[in-house]
Amino acid sequence: MIDVHAHLDDARFDPDRPALIAALREAGIRRVLNAGSNHESCRRTLRLAAEN
Repeated sequence: MIDVHAHLDDARFDPDRPALIAALREAGIRRVLNAGSNHESCRRTLRLAAEN
């Protein structure tokens, strides 16, 4: 399964992002399309992709 619209780079997820990503995997989500909202958001998204 794929989540086709997320904003996992948002600062609100900073405290528990690793747990959230683990929960997505446990739920069977294999890919997440993180929608960048500006240039910096796209940079954060690239970092997340490289880390996960």
